[in-house]
Amino acid sequence: MLAFIVISYLLSAIGYGIYYCFLKNKVANSTQKRVLYAVIAACFIVPIGAHYYINFEVAPQTSLVEESFVEVCDNFCPNEVEISHCYDIAMTTDDFCNCAKVTKESLVVYHSNKYYDFLMYNSNALKSTFLLAGGLLLLLLLFKIIVLNYVIFTSKKLPIVVDGEAFTLLQPSINLPVASFRLFNKYIIWEEGLYLLSEKERQAILHHEIAHIKNYDTWWKIVEHLLFTVWLLNPIFYFIKKDFLRLTEFLADEYAVEKTGSPKLYANLLLKLKQQNSLAFASAYRATSGKNLLKARIYNILQQPTQKKYNISASVLAMATVYFLISLGTFSFIQNEVQKLEVYETLSNQHYSTGNTVFCKHCLSKNQ
Repeated sequence: MLAFIVISYLLSAIGYGIYYCFLKNKVANSTQKRVLYAVIAACFIVPIGAHYYINFEVAPQTSLVEESFVEVCDNFCPNEVEISHCYDIAMTTDDFCNCAKVTKESLVVYHSNKYYDFLMYNSNALKSTFLLAGGLLLLLLLFKIIVLNYVIFTSKKLPIVVDGEAFTLLQPSINLPVASFRLFNKYIIWEEGLYLLSEKERQAILHHEIAHIKNYDTWWKIVEHLLFTVWLLNPIFYFIKKDFLRLTEFLADEYAVEKTGSPKLYANLLLKLKQQNSLAFASAYRATSGKNLLKARIYNILQQPTQKKYNISASVLAMATVYFLISLGTFSFIQNEVQKLEVYETLSNQHYSTGNTVFCKHCLSKNQ
């Protein structure tokens, strides 16, 4: 499990780096969003494939496990200065091992290692901490879903049909900003203050919220919470999260402009709502650069920046290949480190139970 998490952190950094350098603001917003989805999916799917590829022909036989253990023990063999002294200890110790003959090549020596000691004695506490944090985040997600259902249950409901698709307008008893979400049905929270706007302005807002529903942005929020339980300590996750926020708003704006046919009307509407401190979708979002996302949204609506064309399929295939090769190498490295920790733990346990520091690696493999 640790190997999967570490590799997903590494791959997310590489994938986001490729996206940031070559694709961000250079291709269509919808393409940028799909690439980010692909990066996230690959961070978890590719390591699983690499893991099965590495272990495809390895059968879980006891003899193979012991052989692997003995190979890892070579990392704990005495150096040239120690070897003669360790061999003397082995030859003068009663019942040193059960082998027919003791050789210098079979000896391993225990040396205290603060790094391994920390991992060995604190691994359960670290696992418990991460599991607790993940559990709390899942409870937070469950709480938010319960709140949404409470809003549905307590609100006045007005069924509407837009472009042949059914939606439900919710008018809550408490003051909530306009928003939209999709659970089993499609809901739009509607503010009373919106009726002070013109019909075209209300239609623009309505289409903006419909775009969020059509783009399954609610489901992304759920996935985001689930990712948070695994990528809590991954700084790249927070950059990805901010870019998703920017892209979801850009795409919803573009859909609203397409339906209303007036970029200037929509831009003026955003500014009006911002000045009136109304509507969450027009106020306090921040882009990754720290500038107000509202300015970026208006620029995206009015300027329609030119975007280069890339062969996205080839780019994704190349990225997946790089991911797979990196996963293979990283898996091997992490598995080796985990095995070294297991050998060290066996050596440490034998040291504290017998008081010895020199052992036979073949006998250790049978007692692990």
